[in-house]
Amino acid sequence: MSRVTMRALLCAVGVVAAGSVPRSAQAWTATSTSSFKLIGANCEGGTVTASGGTFQFRKPAGVERCEAKGANGINPARGRTYTIQWNFKLSTTVNNNAIFQWKAYPTEGSLQNYPLVLKTISNRLVFQYRPPPNATAIQVTSTSISANTTYAVKLQIYVSDSASSGWVSYWLNGSQKLNRYMCRTFDSQSVEPKWGIYGATGSTVVDTISSLTMN
Repeated sequence: MSRVTMRALLCAVGVVAAGSVPRSAQAWTATSTSSFKLIGANCEGGTVTASGGTFQFRKPAGVERCEAKGANGINPARGRTYTIQWNFKLSTTVNNNAIFQWKAYPTEGSLQNYPLVLKTISNRLVFQYRPPPNATAIQVTSTSISANTTYAVKLQIYVSDSASSGWVSYWLNGSQKLNRYMCRTFDSQSVEPKWGIYGATGSTVVDTISSLTMN
């Protein structure tokens, strides 16, 4: 076999191999409130302060939510794998609706309002998957947590509108809780991550987030 033929064969193999690996997006690190796509309407009555890459989401009692939506410059797309990492510390582990959402937009007409959620129930951090068509959420795994304690979260999400090809892996404090759990991770016209605190309307909750990255 000539060198030219061998080189062409190796290039072809490289193209096939590269095409078989889900691609990741560009790197993103949250350094200020402008790192997010939207806070405003997601934190009316609450406050988000930033200092040196640490964010304090403060939701007073009587307010429904204080969240940040989306990573500026990243638009999650089908066929790609995204890695999201951050540290969080909650002032209370009172039951809430979410400290993280993988959320579908627009919500109206969607089959999965929020495909993936992390929330606290009975002093446990619960990972939920909500199958279509907006069915009852499945509690996939949960871990006991404490207030005023920092925890490290890592998620890997392969974005797909098929439950047979989409998946999510999940680590808490370096311990893997889910390994490519098969699920539908794309719905409606787009999906976006959301961080902060949603629910626990009767309580004041502060969620302190740091080292937030996505790629």
